[in-house]
Amino acid sequence: MSNPLRIALIGLIAAAGLVACNSAESPEEVRTDMAEARADGADEAADARRDAAEQMQESAAESAEALNEVAIAKAEAAHKVEIERCEGLAGSAQEVCKEAADAALETAKQQATPNGPLPIR
Repeated sequence: MSNPLRIALIGLIAAAGLVACNSAESPEEVRTDMAEARADGADEAADARRDAAEQMQESAAESAEALNEVAIAKAEAAHKVEIERCEGLAGSAQEVCKEAADAALETAKQQATPNGPLPIR
């Protein structure tokens, strides 16, 4: 096949393709396609809302857990200081002091964790 004929044939095929691409769909096809696009969009938006809600819940739970950990760390630090203070006492006073420090630590842990106390670290 000669070059000019080949170029003309390629041009005709390309033109036919463009004409087919620009042809209008029937009103029924348009309505169906629009309804499908709306349904797909609504599904995607619902999925995005659900994902966002889950992420927000996870973030809130992680923030609450982090705050609980901070409160527990502070309570444990105060407990260590109190135990050291108790070491300066003698006999039963030291024992009572340490028991009070342990009880204060447990109370602080219970207040910091809404789902119950954590074990002593």
